Amino acid sequence: MIKQFKLAAAAVALAGAFASTANAGGFLLTEQSALGLGRSYAGIGVDGADHSGVYYNPATMMLHKGTHFQMGGVYVATNMEYSGTSYRMGPEGLEPYSVSENGRGSSEVIPSFYFTTDVTEDMRFGLGVTVPFGMSTNYGENWAENTSGISSRILTFDVNPNFAWKLNEKWSIGAGASIQYARASLKTGKYIATKTADSFKQGTFTSQIKADSLNWGYNFGVMFTPVENVRLGLSYRSKIKHEAEGDLSFGNYQGASFIPAPNTKPNEIESAYLLAANNVVMDGAATVTAPAWAMFNAAWDVNDTVSLYATLRWTDWSSFDELTLKGNGMTMSTIENHWQDTYLGSIGFDYRMNSTWTLRAGIGYETSPVDEEKYRMAIIPDTDRLWLSLGASYKLDDRFQFDMGLTHIRGVGERDLYSQHPLYEGKKVGEFDSLDAYLAGVQMQYKF
Repeated sequence: MIKQFKLAAAAVALAGAFASTANAGGFLLTEQSALGLGRSYAGIGVDGADHSGVYYNPATMMLHKGTHFQMGGVYVATNMEYSGTSYRMGPEGLEPYSVSENGRGSSEVIPSFYFTTDVTEDMRFGLGVTVPFGMSTNYGENWAENTSGISSRILTFDVNPNFAWKLNEKWSIGAGASIQYARASLKTGKYIATKTADSFKQGTFTSQIKADSLNWGYNFGVMFTPVENVRLGLSYRSKIKHEAEGDLSFGNYQGASFIPAPNTKPNEIESAYLLAANNVVMDGAATVTAPAWAMFNAAWDVNDTVSLYATLRWTDWSSFDELTLKGNGMTMSTIENHWQDTYLGSIGFDYRMNSTWTLRAGIGYETSPVDEEKYRMAIIPDTDRLWLSLGASYKLDDRFQFDMGLTHIRGVGERDLYSQHPLYEGKKVGEFDSLDAYLAGVQMQYKF
């Protein structure tokens, strides 16, 4: 019975959850430093301006002597305005009607904590606690395209101990382990229908999966200092495979019956009525893989006043090709994702006004993992993104420093939505008028 009906929307939603808020390609959260936020993460790590290199490139811990603590957070608010034309089945067949919606979920704060200390003159230890993946969207159960997703809330927590070694005056290396916990709650709508010789029965219900997983990966990095005022970094974080387990539930069935219009081709899934009408809960599971990424960073201290920075990051989203969703141990759906690799490029600068204040700015561009627009899901409405950033640091004394950053991430390019509803699947139904994120970060650094 269960094998007869495929919860494609739920599966794709869960895929996006563990693969990644609407502030980075594929929903990988770049925001692990409020200081780096102020220049679109150009030169992050090799800048030596804070201790987030524990996450971005552990080799850069060699830039900091002594014992340091850093904590902060980045506030994220999104805007996901959508407008279009949807369809509903009436006595005369499919009837169009206008739709407007906003899928922004609750605003979130992305926290980060770092600790670094000397082990020997040429060795450092660092610990990072971050939230590297996250998502929050909410359209409501009754929105027209609920088969593309209703709501999501994702949280991941990553504990990342690292060591760094100075090989000589030009080369440093670093490596660590990443222990990651992921928790997801996602809801989607599903249309079901049966057809007989003289009647047509249709309805909708909701499916929801709540699942969590604990697994680990690794990271490493290298820093090269060809001359005293130039630093180059290359780093890598491995993929992490999550065997997520939890509950898969079905309910909230709403239906109607009438004479079908000619040529109606509804989805014939009688058994789904039993699940939805009786609010069935079963064991749910999904195997998903968060992709690997690699990052190149460069820093050039032009003089005592100005430094220039650049970053290029590649993320292996094309490796995230499918997701298998199971209920009560049986395969219910295998979804092909149709995603491509993404790239983030950014440039920025720091201007040290005096011994107390530093100003910074940056600009970046990030490509979308959506390879074919017809596969874009409302719950994961990704597109190319333009980063515009400003920031500042205030040094209270030799021990305390406070950092601030502001960024507007603007979705650019194609933003169409194609329906997942079985009666008009693959038909363009609208577009996202706005896919923007507004970020504000603050953090403090303290040297013991």
